[in-house]
Amino acid sequence: MVVWQLKRTKNYGSRHYNERELNIVETTLVEPPVAERDQTLIFANVLNRVTKMKTSFTTKVSCFVLFVFLICGPLHAQRSGLKAPVKNRVAHTVRVNGQLMEKDQIYLAELDLGTLDKSMKLNVVMTLKNPLDKDVKFSDVSKKCSCSSFRPQDYVIPAGGQETVHFSIKTPSRSRNQTVTQKIRFVEDGSTVVRADLKFKLKGFIAFKEPMGFLKFQADDEYQELSIPFLYSAPVKFEDIKAKASENLGDLDFSMERTESGGVLKAKLSDKIFSQGTIRGEVYLSTESGKNRDGYFLVVQDLAKDEISPKVLSFKRKSNSLTASAIVQIANRGQEISDSPIQCDFDGKAIPVDVKMLKKNTYRVQLNLDEALAKEMSMQKGNEDAEPMVIDWSINNGKTTSQHTTSFVIDTGS
Repeated sequence: MVVWQLKRTKNYGSRHYNERELNIVETTLVEPPVAERDQTLIFANVLNRVTKMKTSFTTKVSCFVLFVFLICGPLHAQRSGLKAPVKNRVAHTVRVNGQLMEKDQIYLAELDLGTLDKSMKLNVVMTLKNPLDKDVKFSDVSKKCSCSSFRPQDYVIPAGGQETVHFSIKTPSRSRNQTVTQKIRFVEDGSTVVRADLKFKLKGFIAFKEPMGFLKFQADDEYQELSIPFLYSAPVKFEDIKAKASENLGDLDFSMERTESGGVLKAKLSDKIFSQGTIRGEVYLSTESGKNRDGYFLVVQDLAKDEISPKVLSFKRKSNSLTASAIVQIANRGQEISDSPIQCDFDGKAIPVDVKMLKKNTYRVQLNLDEALAKEMSMQKGNEDAEPMVIDWSINNGKTTSQHTTSFVIDTGS
């Protein structure tokens, strides 16, 4: 490449001074701010080209102004600390060295890339040493790999020697682990020959350790504790992390606890959020700026259900009637229960019941049969050809009415 210096003259033109040829040994693409001397050279070169144009003075002035606007404007913005418009930012380059070792019928190399920015394009210059007594050959990268720009092709790492491989990767925007591992597989004839495990840490991210979870309310639960581990990395600070939830999870009061690897987000959920049995909501973490954000999908299940115990009722004679007792647990989440939440019948005929509340949502139910109904039930139950006879229950929990059945036996002895 030929370079030269310019000298300002009276007519804004210049001859080349100290012209010489440079031997280019290596080129590395970077994106630093443009130095002031670079801007001066470009400015002088524009003047030189414009003054030599074979056209009118007005055209020369117009071209000069256009060049200054298109070239010197963005350069001045960079020097002033402003962000010049750049469509495709130049990738960062990292150089790493690794040594091959045989493992599970392939050659493995583990490399540490240090700490990297999230969502960045990275040119990797990887030198692999082969301490083995045989050559290692590969010609391409696996199509499943997240890398690109692999070069050159047809590699042979000689026994006891080394070779340098060039490829590009893109770091993720977040990680579910403190250390990220990207596996690059180099193949020959479709089979993996070398696997390079690139390990690094991400700067400035927030992420839940798991993307989703479940929370289950049992019958007697009024509250459930929500506890979700999360990770973050500098320059994000623990005290800058905020949490919020979707409206269907209720008005949650979040708290956070530090851990060795990150933190734990905690909140208490009330059973008052239930309206349709299962709730699907989302919990979010973010910083004040909103640049760092992650979501956690939460499924909250209501496992409460109406239960009758025992499953087989035993009717025994008491005074002038036959009676049987049962304990009924009603699945209720704060709704108002009617004065007569439980009804029973046999073959469409109502069975009188006495209901007494023992504690919240728990009732003792006494079923009373008169002689005529008891005799009918006994006759039908004794008929081997008849369908199995059961008692039908209707239980209203204040929101819905559920249907249940129980078997029975009748002791008709005096």
